[in-house]
Amino acid sequence: MLTERQEIILTFIVDDFLNVMTPISSKHLLEKYNFDVSSATIRNDMAVLEKEGFLIKTHTSSGRVPSRKALKFYIEELKLNIEQSPAKSFELYWARIIRKIN
Repeated sequence: MLTERQEIILTFIVDDFLNVMTPISSKHLLEKYNFDVSSATIRNDMAVLEKEGFLIKTHTSSGRVPSRKALKFYIEELKLNIEQSPAKSFELYWARIIRKIN
């Protein structure tokens, strides 16, 4: 079972990876999303996500890329949010997620 922060981190990693198609690092997440935790905490959560099969580390010193399991999670989360509020835009969805991490 993932924590709420791990779900948020996973969502951001998948979303950013789909935009840039390069591994996503904890430093990138911390700088872009202004998490209220340290880079080490994000790395620890990313290690849990990797152990659970959601992330793949392509190189020892690289960031992580989402696995098929992560992509399925991402799609299901989007689907759930659309079903619950079909009139809301994706920007509202991301605004809600960003508020959760601050």
